[in-house]
Amino acid sequence: PMNGRELYQGQAKFSFQLGGWGKFALSGIGSRSTFRDYSHDLQFVPDGDATKRDKSYNLTGLWTHTLGSATFYTLNLSYLYKKFQEYQFENPLDTLQLINPSLPVKPLYAFNTFNTSNHHFERRTETRVAKFDITSQLDKLIQVKGGVEGRLHRLYFQDYNTTYDN
Repeated sequence: PMNGRELYQGQAKFSFQLGGWGKFALSGIGSRSTFRDYSHDLQFVPDGDATKRDKSYNLTGLWTHTLGSATFYTLNLSYLYKKFQEYQFENPLDTLQLINPSLPVKPLYAFNTFNTSNHHFERRTETRVAKFDITSQLDKLIQVKGGVEGRLHRLYFQDYNTTYDN
């Protein structure tokens, strides 16, 4: 329990050839972990520290379409999600889990014998990307490329400590 880590990861890719004129590929990668950092001060009460949770995945779809012997286009859509949380107790309003700050303070050169982490932290990021490219080979020396790309980002950040209130 002092420095435990649980980690799951995976990835997959599927490709489909549609005749001689198109191809679709879908790929995904993801991970999920739960862990605690080691705290020397809390070695006798390891459950008194916050647990960290990390989850992320990325999905990408790529469509390639051939318009002729010298021209093709690609459409790429992707979605990225990442979330990190750190807390000991999920419900921050549960006052039974908070330690009264008026309790005696531990001596300077001693280990904690009781503790709860009142810290709550969460960060989320979402990114969506759409990209369109077209390529045409005009002759042996001249190739023309063009495209557009759009991105949308959503960010969330929350960081606070709960306090004991009589």
